[in-house]
Amino acid sequence: MQCAYIKQDGSQCWAYAMSGSEYCWFHAPEVDYDRHSASQRGGQVKRAGIYAELTPIPLKQIDDVPEFLMDTIRQVRGGFISGKIAVTMGYLCGKLMRSFESAELHVAVKRIEKELRKIQKEIATPKRNKKGQVQDV
Repeated sequence: MQCAYIKQDGSQCWAYAMSGSEYCWFHAPEVDYDRHSASQRGGQVKRAGIYAELTPIPLKQIDDVPEFLMDTIRQVRGGFISGKIAVTMGYLCGKLMRSFESAELHVAVKRIEKELRKIQKEIATPKRNKKGQVQDV
């Protein structure tokens, strides 16, 4: 059965009524105290977060990330950080690894471009003998 509560806009509440009542849990006057108590308890629950001082681990290169992730796993298993925080750390580590890989790729491309220009210059510059004459290759 649908809740009998009528909202301010004139529409009926869409929730199902509790058994033995014509109202849902949110609108039943007989559970007002229980609803208020549950709301208070919900506000007192410890939020997902960090529960202890964590040792900083520098992440300066891609090889540092696995150690950081292993430490994060140990912190979750020990109850020092929440799973939600660990998921965020894992996600950010993935982004960080991608940026490290991108930076390494950028350096490699620059090195290859430099070598290519050097080769192109060698090809474009004619070889000369000791007398300064152009040699056929």
